[in-house]
Amino acid sequence: MDKKYKEDYQFIRAVCDAIQGRDVEKKNRLLNILYIRYHEIIHNFIAKLLWLYSNTHLNETERTKLKDIEGDIENDFLVAILSDESRILSNYEGNSSFKTYLYSVVKNFLKQRIIEMVSLLRRESIPIDNLCYSTEDFNEKDDTIECLSLKLAHLPETRMVTYVDENPEENIIQKEKEINDNIKKQALAAAILQLSFYYPDDARHIIMDLCGLKRKDIAAKLDIAVNTLNKRLTRSPYGAYEKLKKIIRAILLKDYKIDVDCM
Repeated sequence: MDKKYKEDYQFIRAVCDAIQGRDVEKKNRLLNILYIRYHEIIHNFIAKLLWLYSNTHLNETERTKLKDIEGDIENDFLVAILSDESRILSNYEGNSSFKTYLYSVVKNFLKQRIIEMVSLLRRESIPIDNLCYSTEDFNEKDDTIECLSLKLAHLPETRMVTYVDENPEENIIQKEKEINDNIKKQALAAAILQLSFYYPDDARHIIMDLCGLKRKDIAAKLDIAVNTLNKRLTRSPYGAYEKLKKIIRAILLKDYKIDVDCM
């Protein structure tokens, strides 16, 4: 703990102790003080960050949706920080002012909420099949995650086909395979979108790789050696594909209740 932030630290520790204690009156009094001190700060942080994200990452439809749920997001954050089970307050260690700490917490909270919202809106708009582009399709003007995603979105959409067979058992197996393949495609699209928020360069490299470009052509476009590109994509445990795998696992577990580690 930094000495100059001792007052902030002691106050937050007192709030945490009150939350865990049995003195309801003291708990409510300290939570009320916390709310009065930081409510306006939190409101301004959220408004500023939402404006920033809206104008740098989102399209018009997503900006409209985000504006509709802005009040809900602020209420959800306040509930999260003031709830008995929350670790937001207890994780503050006094290494910075509580205001600075709050900014980083708000930023991470908003990123997750925006990613969840955008994933739902875009999940089925980024097909992964039939990807074929040449290096010329990726020029300096449109070599951004948003533009690359649009390239993917305008490719022919893969449709599920049910094969009727006289053998019902084989037909069931085929349907299960189609469902599983569709889940994999949706999880991959959502994972690439999430990756683009945290690691835009990694997401860009993966999209170009998935589009069937030769890695030597991708490396030439990025003005790096092929070995350097291969390391960025595949090195363990920090390569782009390793990051993507972790996100896919989380999406499969959260959205589809599929635990890859147990399969």
